[in-house]
Amino acid sequence: MEPSLSVYTVGIMSQLPLIFGSRPTALPMTERPGSYAIVFHPRKRRMAVMKIGERLYLPGGGREANESPEACLHREVREETGWCVNIHSLLGQAGDILVARDHHSALLKMGHFYTASFTQWVAPVQETSHTLLWLSPEQALQSLVHHSHRWAVEQAYKEPYDSNF
Repeated sequence: MEPSLSVYTVGIMSQLPLIFGSRPTALPMTERPGSYAIVFHPRKRRMAVMKIGERLYLPGGGREANESPEACLHREVREETGWCVNIHSLLGQAGDILVARDHHSALLKMGHFYTASFTQWVAPVQETSHTLLWLSPEQALQSLVHHSHRWAVEQAYKEPYDSNF
């Protein structure tokens, strides 16, 4: 499904999501919606980050058909970390345009970004290639792969820190 052209007019209307990257005009593009969380450590100025191979991402992932953004976040975080989350607030929507390695297609990874906290460990990690790390916001900003994930970290730390996280 082609994203609407209005998505690329960022800045004209503030309610439009923020898109990082340029749309390659000659390539077909698929949109992949997802949900991601800034999960604060309860006692330290740290946040959860997932290490997959040598790359770092926020906890979360792609949405399944007919799944709400919130349900997606709950499912993805549970699969990746074994923890349930309590969602605190929606930071906003942002996405990244990625070009496939073969340069024959492009992907718009559009995410809903939330602040959240872990509430209860419920199951062993289902995605064993994922490792949970705790990083400072500064480390996360330097290390996260996607621009949209770094944007979300910046948004989360603009809000007053709630010691209940």
